[in-house]
Amino acid sequence: MQHWLFILLLAPVTAFCQQEKSKGFTAVGLMGSLDYTNRTLDFTAGNEWVAAMRDRNEIGNTGFTVYSQVRYKFSSRWRIEGGVGYINRSYKSKFEDLHWTSDDAALPARSRTIHRFKYITLPLNINYSLYTHNKIRLFATAGVATNIFLARRTKVQSTFTNGSNSDYAFSKRSGYTTFTATARGGVGLDYQVMKRFTLRIEPYYQRTLRSITADDTAKEYIYALGIATGMFYSF
Repeated sequence: MQHWLFILLLAPVTAFCQQEKSKGFTAVGLMGSLDYTNRTLDFTAGNEWVAAMRDRNEIGNTGFTVYSQVRYKFSSRWRIEGGVGYINRSYKSKFEDLHWTSDDAALPARSRTIHRFKYITLPLNINYSLYTHNKIRLFATAGVATNIFLARRTKVQSTFTNGSNSDYAFSKRSGYTTFTATARGGVGLDYQVMKRFTLRIEPYYQRTLRSITADDTAKEYIYALGIATGMFYSF
């Protein structure tokens, strides 16, 4: 029985063991990246002082991206890749010294705030081959993605005079744009490690085209720099 089960599981893979088709759906992949993320601000004239204060106190932070892709090839050089994934974008404030009227050790001495924005993402990229040789393919890519806002998670980290630390976190959904679009561009390298499997390394830049906040007087745009890596399986 175990032998028959193994054969049934292997059959779909065996059916796909052929050279990549010249056109049509040719591969599926799984990608992920650790990103540097930050935001830019576009506040109205009356609120510019708030933007300046935030720019002094806030810095970038790490984020990450995971997504699956399916490839459609319509010529020897051009491919379209679409899929679905999850992105986490973030920025944080610098640690700030806190001053109190009393010297109570129960009061925090320093604190900072970390903001994380969570989205479902639906990317669609066009991919152009710049150079191919044997198992190597160098390409350029550009595209857009529709992002569905899930939540903003805020964490306040505090340190105390005795060296102890504490974290307080909460989530928020109101006040943020439900659907945003991002533009993406990058270059990458595909390396065929096995007959059906290709390793991809893809440095990229991504930025939201629409403010992530619903307030027209205080707009925020998130951007990310990352190196996506993953594996594709060719049909």
